[in-house]
Amino acid sequence: MGFEGLLKFPLLNKLNLKFSVWLLSKIDEIRRMIIIDESRQYKMSPKDVKNVFGIPCSGRRVLEKISDGKQGIVYLIRKRLGMEKKDGHSLKAAQKILEKQYRNPMSQEEIKVFKTAFIIFIVGHLLAPTSKHDYGTFAYWHALENTDDLQCWNWGEFVLDALCQAATRIKNELSNGSNISYITGCTLFLQVFYLDNADLGPMNMDHGIPRISIFNNDILKNMIQSDTKVMGERSEATFGKSLVSYHSLELAI
Repeated sequence: MGFEGLLKFPLLNKLNLKFSVWLLSKIDEIRRMIIIDESRQYKMSPKDVKNVFGIPCSGRRVLEKISDGKQGIVYLIRKRLGMEKKDGHSLKAAQKILEKQYRNPMSQEEIKVFKTAFIIFIVGHLLAPTSKHDYGTFAYWHALENTDDLQCWNWGEFVLDALCQAATRIKNELSNGSNISYITGCTLFLQVFYLDNADLGPMNMDHGIPRISIFNNDILKNMIQSDTKVMGERSEATFGKSLVSYHSLELAI
């Protein structure tokens, strides 16, 4: 399937939400860059998503314009999964399929069902989570029609598309003085990518592909703390203390 990097995914159950919001607010959606200031700019590409998660980063665009047969594809996928009811895109329903035990080798149809449920589960929980806790979007389901071609779609670009959409909404809410109602997009990628390219001294780690495999809750926490700055005694802590790492500068040249 091309998603073997996720087999090395660590146990992560704590994300710094303030850090996620700060990073989203720094995204230039057009250039797909995290821009802290003129000297600290981090260009994101589908290959960066592959380096972090180990998923496909080339091929057809997942969010391409598709024909009016979308509803037919949605019905086809729901029928394949045995989810013709209204909650057919429930992440819990997909998880139930993934947890099913098999006494005998899986049939080709069972493999197709598993692959489909797997993509729905990881997109909804990791790659492009939405505002609804247990439900994903149908926008990419046309890519699930042929499960033998899942590696032929640019899932790295799909992650960046969702992040840029999330950044636009977050920045609008911040500019309007509104409370942040929810966070969407894969902010875990955003955190790992930024911290991996910031100069955090001895905390920077050179080895490990996919990059996510060398992170854990404590490492993320300590790296974020190292990038945190306080302007004054009564000022709220903010982020962006670090310079760009030497490794990132080499890649940019």
